[in-house]
Amino acid sequence: MQCKKCGQCCLNTEMMLSEEDIKRLESLGYPREEFAVEKRGFIFLRNINGHCFFLDPKTMKCKVYDYRPTGCKFYPIIYSIREKRCVVDEDCPMSHTVTKEDIKKHCKEIENFVERLIKEAELRRHLT
Repeated sequence: MQCKKCGQCCLNTEMMLSEEDIKRLESLGYPREEFAVEKRGFIFLRNINGHCFFLDPKTMKCKVYDYRPTGCKFYPIIYSIREKRCVVDEDCPMSHTVTKEDIKKHCKEIENFVERLIKEAELRRHLT
C-alpha cells in the first residue's frame, strides 16, 4: 500500500485509542483530556475544527507520526464490525494501492486490536 501523505485520513476522524496508545501519547506531554474523548466506554481521538487533534492543518502532517495510534498505523485497512472482516476504507485516496496480501498480512493484528478495544471499553463501562 502507498500513502501520498495528504492528511485526508485525519479529517473528521473516528479513530479509537487503546490504553497503550493513550499512555504513549501522554508520554509525549499531551494530557489525555486534550486529545481523547470517551463515548460509550470507547476512547476516540478528539477532532478540533474538523480534523484530528494531532494534525497540523498548515502542513497536513501528523505531529506525533512516530508515536501515532495503532489504528492509524494500519489505515486504510480497517475492521468492519458490520461485515466482521478487515476491509479497505474507500475514503482513502490511495485505497486502490492496498492489495489482498496487505489485508491478509495485517488483518489478524487488527482483529486482536479491535478485541482489545472492546475489552477495554467493557471494563470502563463496568467501572462506571
